[in-house]
Amino acid sequence: MGGTGTVKGPPDMADISGGVTTEAPTAAAALTANTAAMNRVGTALDVLVTPGAKQMNGLNFGIYGA
Repeated sequence: MGGTGTVKGPPDMADISGGVTTEAPTAAAALTANTAAMNRVGTALDVLVTPGAKQMNGLNFGIYGA
């Protein structure tokens, strides 16, 4: 027994990984700069989202010392 088929439809999910790395004299300064940079990334990605689609979500946050 065998068979073939094709399914077509709009994608309903995209998994994108990325990030921003910021170095600053203090963790607070790095956090402020990193927040601004990630907001710019989010704004840039918003133009790619289909109107009416669910919003993007997800967060991974880390602070690493030198």
